[in-house]
Amino acid sequence: TVWMKTASDLTIYYLNTDNFSDDDKVQFIRHNELFSEGYSTPMLLVISNGKINFYQEGLTDTEHYIRFFESNGLINK
Repeated sequence: TVWMKTASDLTIYYLNTDNFSDDDKVQFIRHNELFSEGYSTPMLLVISNGKINFYQEGLTDTEHYIRFFESNGLINK
């Protein structure tokens, strides 16, 4: 896991699930109902106080990610 702090004062964690062992995958899927039917990558999760508040699955462009952050109140327009 790698982290960095962005200019908008968000902490971003990168998790490469390709490196998961079989046990890691089972634990990851069991950890949250969102993953009960599996998950796709890339996936952007907005987590606060241990709860997934918003998520975006699939690869998209930068403008879409900016709108995602804006609409969820994470950055100002």
